[in-house]
Amino acid sequence: MRVSCWGSCVLAIVLVCGIAQVASAADAAKEAVVAAAPSPSEQHRALVDALIANDVEAIALQFSGESQEKLAQEWERDRLRKANAEHPPYIDVELERIWSLLGTTEGTAELGEELYPKFAEQASLNVAQLNGGIAMTLASIASDGELSPEEVQQLSQLMLAVQRWSNGMDWQDRVRFDRALDEIAGFARRSHAKTFTEIMLLPYEDALALGDDAIATVKRVLRVYDLDVDATLRSARIEELSREGDDATLRWSARVLDVPVTITRALRYERKYANRWRDAKELEQEARWQADYEAAEDAREAETAKAAGTSSDAGTATCSQGESNPDAKDQFWAEED
Repeated sequence: MRVSCWGSCVLAIVLVCGIAQVASAADAAKEAVVAAAPSPSEQHRALVDALIANDVEAIALQFSGESQEKLAQEWERDRLRKANAEHPPYIDVELERIWSLLGTTEGTAELGEELYPKFAEQASLNVAQLNGGIAMTLASIASDGELSPEEVQQLSQLMLAVQRWSNGMDWQDRVRFDRALDEIAGFARRSHAKTFTEIMLLPYEDALALGDDAIATVKRVLRVYDLDVDATLRSARIEELSREGDDATLRWSARVLDVPVTITRALRYERKYANRWRDAKELEQEARWQADYEAAEDAREAETAKAAGTSSDAGTATCSQGESNPDAKDQFWAEED
């Protein structure tokens, strides 16, 4: 059947239009995938808000990239496995002893008498070590090629602020220590858990409530030592400087120990595992490590295969050599005789 020139032209136009439509549909699907990635600034803002709200579930959702349902299922599966295990879970005897003492006012007072001298001694030692290493830390910050001059200056000021805070704190203050210990004891009593191990066996919703309380307790303990975590979190500002597909640039700014700190980082949306925004350089480094690991594995497999082939060739050669020598059998029996 002959096709006229006009017919060929019409057919070509139809094919071109069809290809264009398919390409357009593919582009639309690609745009839909890119649009599925959440806003990086909103994702990081949600994490800051969750920390301010002491919401342990929201924090876990941000870090894991999992759904709420999956987190609950994993917790319940792990809890039931431990509850029904043939052998009881590992018990830290010292931790359980401390937990038991925290359960009563008398026990907490006894624990304070025991721990305070160790705490004061270790805190003073830590301050001395910090002062000894501050110069090295500042030198490390200054030599970090990934930091801008402004970031080097800000982080250096932050380290000096940490030093001023640690040197200015009276770590021998027994009143502060007792206040911090009382906050921890209050958490232990509110948990209604007779042993620390029981916490691992709590139902998911109960564990969440206790997790929220744990975050709030840590904040109160730090506030006893003049560290206001919520003030720092509320000062945080997150700006999306650029966004193209799964790549974005964010700028974080906050006041830490009254020092303004601003950091700008390139991010990439990691879809293979966590489904969350991560530092682009970290992902690139992980990809290089993975490639190096796979290359090393391939080299080992090739070397193993080569060694196996050489051994097989040697065995074959030995057999062939015996077969090619018609007198070998007679010589063997002659030697036996």
